[in-house]
Amino acid sequence: MTPIGPLSQIPDTAAPAAQASGASATSAKTAATAATKQSAGGGEAVTLSSDAQTTAQLLTAARNSDGIDQATVQSLKSQIQSGTYNVPPDKLATAIVTALNGIS
Repeated sequence: MTPIGPLSQIPDTAAPAAQASGASATSAKTAATAATKQSAGGGEAVTLSSDAQTTAQLLTAARNSDGIDQATVQSLKSQIQSGTYNVPPDKLATAIVTALNGIS
């Protein structure tokens, strides 16, 4: 069987994303590589399943993300500046204990 275009270069990228979402590596690989071949004027075309398309979109979004939720950061800054930001004492105590345990 002859590999079809760039699809043959990305078989390992679908499995980690699918595992993170709860799908098995086998089904993710199958979804990514189970493309439909269609004859179009003597050539071949590849159509990815909707699962493979979603996986590709999620991978692209994750790769392009800076990992910081700017809306949340701005909200917290506003709350701190206005004096309305309150941390529950039990959460503060847990954070302090966690930080101290990391020092040991």
